[in-house]
Amino acid sequence: MAYAAINTTKAAHDDEVWACKWSNSGTTSADVIVTGSLDSSIKLWTMNENNELVEKQKLLGHRMGILRLDISSRHDLIASSGMEGTIRLWDVNTGEQKQSPIDGGKVECWGLAFRPHSSLIGTSAQQGKIRLFDIASGELTETFETRAKFIMSVQFSANGKYLAAGSSEGMVYVFDLQASRILHAIEAHGRAIRAVVFSPDSNLLATASEDGTVRTFNPAQGVPVSNITGHSSWITAVDFSPDSARLATASTDSTVRVWKTDRENLATFKDSHEKIIWDVAFNPDGTKLLSVGADGNMVLYRTPRESAR
Repeated sequence: MAYAAINTTKAAHDDEVWACKWSNSGTTSADVIVTGSLDSSIKLWTMNENNELVEKQKLLGHRMGILRLDISSRHDLIASSGMEGTIRLWDVNTGEQKQSPIDGGKVECWGLAFRPHSSLIGTSAQQGKIRLFDIASGELTETFETRAKFIMSVQFSANGKYLAAGSSEGMVYVFDLQASRILHAIEAHGRAIRAVVFSPDSNLLATASEDGTVRTFNPAQGVPVSNITGHSSWITAVDFSPDSARLATASTDSTVRVWKTDRENLATFKDSHEKIIWDVAFNPDGTKLLSVGADGNMVLYRTPRESAR
């Protein structure tokens, strides 16, 4: 089967959709899709047998637009950060808000990521700091510092060894979590890094930049592995397939692209959105992809694994 756009959900939110995540709920076989919008709402969706996305629940609580979403490693919690500076935690299955919001501070929750197999969540933004909060108590437990002016994105590796942070100056910082120190400070791009993501096997770190490129690095050694080009404008988001073999990218050029990690372009979708595409997410088995954007729409794609093509 070929790569293809297979369904579009128009007006999924009342404003631009900035974030999406795709999770298995953990208690059922049904996937749960999570979206966050500038309309300040979070929505949970399921997919029916016709590949149509059906709204399951609308989560309200943030006073301003949703910046980031993340799913815990156990797939039981959703984390959301809002422009008003709070982090909220929600039950994946019920949509229930789990406890009082964490006060992250205004413009301090631009990056958001659960630390795997722990009770901590990381946020980032001004003054080059990444702060870790305990999700139960809301207390600040640890701060990692860089020389950056603004950290735009953060992520932890699945093996628990590394924390990566992408800056507005194009630097990517990789921290050794066991030693609580910077392992690498890499001049990765000439412009801001919009997203950082580790491969599920933790062997690669991908950085997506406003310079229109994605670069991959060996996180242990800090050396470049590949330089992926093809977009004509900013790359706003990047996601690895679950098998760590492919990357999906979103761009302000209104295209979604799928690549092998060695730079080969597998698919380009040029007409799926009318405006900027803000985020992309693979499903748990890598056979589908979701994109969301400034037009308020969600688009679903078929992304067959190499062995199935």
